[in-house]
Amino acid sequence: MDKKFLLIIAIILTVYFSLEFIYYNNWDFIARLTNAKFLLNNGPYIYINNAPLENFLLEILIIIFKNYSPFIYFFIFSLVFLFSAYLIVRLFNKNEYYVLALISPFLIFFGIKNGSELPVISFILITFYFSIKKNPLAGLSMGLAILSKFYALFFLPVLFFSFEKKKRFYYYILLSLALLILILTPYFVFMKNLIGFSLGGVALSFWSTEGLSPNYLAFLVSTIEIWPFILFIVYNRKRFLKEFEKRKHLFISTFLLFLISIYIGVDASKLAQGLVATNEFRFTLPSSVFISLLTIPLFKSKKDLITYFALSYTLAIILFLIFINHATPSSFINSQYLAYKSVFQNKTCIVQSNNWIYLDYLGVPSIPISFNSSIYPIISNLPLSNSTKLSINSYTFYISGNTCSSGKIILGTDTIIIENKTNTYYLNLVGKYEAYNKSEFNPCKFAFGSGIIYDICMYPNFILN
Repeated sequence: MDKKFLLIIAIILTVYFSLEFIYYNNWDFIARLTNAKFLLNNGPYIYINNAPLENFLLEILIIIFKNYSPFIYFFIFSLVFLFSAYLIVRLFNKNEYYVLALISPFLIFFGIKNGSELPVISFILITFYFSIKKNPLAGLSMGLAILSKFYALFFLPVLFFSFEKKKRFYYYILLSLALLILILTPYFVFMKNLIGFSLGGVALSFWSTEGLSPNYLAFLVSTIEIWPFILFIVYNRKRFLKEFEKRKHLFISTFLLFLISIYIGVDASKLAQGLVATNEFRFTLPSSVFISLLTIPLFKSKKDLITYFALSYTLAIILFLIFINHATPSSFINSQYLAYKSVFQNKTCIVQSNNWIYLDYLGVPSIPISFNSSIYPIISNLPLSNSTKLSINSYTFYISGNTCSSGKIILGTDTIIIENKTNTYYLNLVGKYEAYNKSEFNPCKFAFGSGIIYDICMYPNFILN
């Protein structure tokens, strides 16, 4: 293994992610940083719909590396991804240079920018590798994938890809499931203590797409990176069939990964806003990674690989320039922060702003002014009770009451819970703040109603009780 080659690639990825983080606002990544600060008792805000792995890792990194923690994070997961890619290309009997087939321009651009797709894809690849090898560590890596992104639950069948009627397989499955439960249990306990429901965050995360129809056109646009791989396979179909005969099980398993990822992409298209939605591209990243695995045996030489790599990046750059709204510049968010500080100075107030996540990151405890009604069943452009509306340089804020008091905010897809020294409120479905009682609001019931899925959602609570 050429460690030097992989290290160079990891450094290049880290530099890119770092520049992206500095010059543009990575919404979901900043949410993870503010969640981490909450865990350190140094922040007022936690978004329970986000899977927790990155939050806890960033919490540790902040303790050790302070303001440099995001850059260490980028380097760690660049290495993890390259390691996972290397494991898989070795299954196809290729050397480390073929990891380039998996490092797509879309993965680089969206892997960290709008979420945690790079970590979850890495852990799914590692799970796939361990599954093929019948190594029980597949359960551990599967647990890490779920804790990185809740949609990884759909990839649980990966654990069974190496099925055979032998004792070795059954021991592998039992140990894998035991490790899976072991790695998930601390999260169950944490969420039960926080909101009273072990799977509350998971339920609300899946609920966000319930009742909505897929946006197939947006999905097809977001899969544009997949089609060159498919065309490449069709063009080399004779060679593909020959390679398929050599490694049937491996090819079939990889194709099943691809099918699962397609389902996730279609389901996530419900969240797409407009024909070309940047949030949609990240949900089709697993599809492009898994289909690229099937093309690895078709490259006859490194020259073919590098040529394809160069062409794919040329295509991606053109698409980014034409279609994609890159991000909100940091300068815009800083101007909002300065507007807030000019009025509230060093006081701590809960304010409402459509850029609430950025203000939270900058140290201003904030909640949304409104949700998009096409995604959420509420439009909360109502301020906190007894609040005063302030307009500063075209930015709108709300201050609760006549004084500023510290507190904490727990934000779910359906609710905003605000706690301070005297009261706890939550935003109900008609956009009003009311007294909050953990026993009255059940995220599992809200998301799934009744039935077997509800029972599964409540089962960790039953065990912990």
